[in-house]
Amino acid sequence: MSRAATSSSIGRARRRAVLTAASTLLALLAMGLGASSASAAPWDCDAFGYLFQAPTGSPPGEIQQIDLATGRFSTLGSTVPDDVLNAVGYNVLDDYFYAWDLTTSSMVQVNDDLTLTPVPSGGFPGGVVGDVDDRGHYWAWTGTDIYEIDYAPGSPTYGQVLRTTPIGAAPPTITSAGADWAWINGFLYMIGADAANRSHLVRVNPATGARVDLTPGGFGFTNTGVGAVYADANGYLYGSDNATGNLVRVDPRTLRFIRLPTATSANSNDGARCASAPIPTVTVTKAVDARVRAGDQFTVGLVAPGGRLADSATTSGTDTTASTVDWPVTQNGTYTITDAMTASSPTPIGEYVQSIACVDRGGNPVPTGGNVGSWTLLVANATDYTCTVSNRAAADLSLVKTSSPSPAIPGTNQTYTLRVTNNGPSSAIGASVSDPLPNGLTFVSATQGCTFANGTVTCSMGDLAPNATRTFTVTTSVAADLGAGTLENTATATSETPDPDPGNDRSTDRVPVDPRADLSILKLARSNRPVPGRELTFELTVTNDGPSVARDVRVSDPLPDGLSFVSASQGCSFAAGTVTCTASSLAPGRSITYTVVTRVASSFTGTVENTATV
Repeated sequence: MSRAATSSSIGRARRRAVLTAASTLLALLAMGLGASSASAAPWDCDAFGYLFQAPTGSPPGEIQQIDLATGRFSTLGSTVPDDVLNAVGYNVLDDYFYAWDLTTSSMVQVNDDLTLTPVPSGGFPGGVVGDVDDRGHYWAWTGTDIYEIDYAPGSPTYGQVLRTTPIGAAPPTITSAGADWAWINGFLYMIGADAANRSHLVRVNPATGARVDLTPGGFGFTNTGVGAVYADANGYLYGSDNATGNLVRVDPRTLRFIRLPTATSANSNDGARCASAPIPTVTVTKAVDARVRAGDQFTVGLVAPGGRLADSATTSGTDTTASTVDWPVTQNGTYTITDAMTASSPTPIGEYVQSIACVDRGGNPVPTGGNVGSWTLLVANATDYTCTVSNRAAADLSLVKTSSPSPAIPGTNQTYTLRVTNNGPSSAIGASVSDPLPNGLTFVSATQGCTFANGTVTCSMGDLAPNATRTFTVTTSVAADLGAGTLENTATATSETPDPDPGNDRSTDRVPVDPRADLSILKLARSNRPVPGRELTFELTVTNDGPSVARDVRVSDPLPDGLSFVSASQGCSFAAGTVTCTASSLAPGRSITYTVVTRVASSFTGTVENTATV
């Protein structure tokens, strides 16, 4: 009969349908007892805890509804009649509370309108603590014996004592075994105390009555008397301290406990809830994809409505994860998930790419709101939520490479400018630029921070802050013999920090190559007084004043009237009245001399004028 859990309202259910099991009514009629209210109905199996107490120690007895995640509570009212109840347990099979009525010394069923219906108990003498297991069996401790009573609807043994077991000796480590217990996975759990008022988790075996102290050294939180405990669907035990109202949650499997907000203080009390109802939780996990600096540490937090920090977790050393506990929260509450750097971290949080992804217990994505680093999560359902906050270091380096002059002239210097910008968001740790010089370029000099080795210019800039720019200048010499074409030079910017956009890390400068050679020619005759009928020798000296290598050098020397060709240096030829001398190349600053021998016509008179061109 257990229904889906809900906690959408602080008020208790007011359903009017009479849902009491037929077998229960038959048993009551057989005893001559009837339901105390025609409107009595089961309770909602919700996420709340219910505290039954008598503040003055005597009637009236009242019932309070407690949000175990926040400590907020509401008094539903007094029982009808005003009896004091103890050893209360919630039966998930019919959604009624069962309790020992201290006022009438009888077992009663507590209805959702706070009326009490007597139920048979098979001669049970009364208990000090009690709870109902998942089979509808009520387990109560009288102080000496454990009673098992059947309250499973429709059972032929309904209201009968199934067995009685003497309880085992109290563990020697505790002075108080606890004032309430809860059924969890086949055992009964209590929170006791030692002489120093330290809490101890005590487990009771219902089959044998044996009691075991699971925490002989104590829990570390003060226990002045935990008079109410509750179990939830995740197998956790919640305890409420009578005097202070302090709430704790204990995991019987790991023995880990957490302190929850303070609820109501109590007296002459007992607690119970629907153990099959989940109490929603939120777990915040940190995932560090990469650090900007090795000393960076992160803290994630879960903040409850109203601004109270519920729990936090901080990374340390080289850890890439940290996690809060699965903190209990209130359904329909809006919680804030924070992400921050520790005070000692050298890098501000703004240098990280922050993201969050939340899923419910089934792995379904859950939307978040708020702002980056302070996200909000609406706990819409009674389930467990896990939110993973990721931090990723990312330094988007961009490189722009330019050169001058254009075109590049072989035999002269070519100057490159390397401009590196960190577009962030993280600092670029150990940033540098690598510029392998291509064939045809020789390193000349570079600005401070640059070195040259093995054909590569490397410019180091250390840590480049977000939005910062560094500019380097590299001067090279273009080989004088470089031919016409395109000079291509590629540089790359890198850092230790991951780059989200490697496409702009490389930059290539392409500049046309235009060789230029300043050639000059000097022609001299070996005799200033040519003699008709005799030879006249000319020397033609070609010089390359650079800056580039001159290729396919050609000297043309048309012979004038009165001169005839006799011979010339190697590399020269004569045709159609013209002496032609060629060289495949001539380096800058170098000269080459050609000799041309001619004969002056015997009838020639006047001045010999001979012009050559290179």
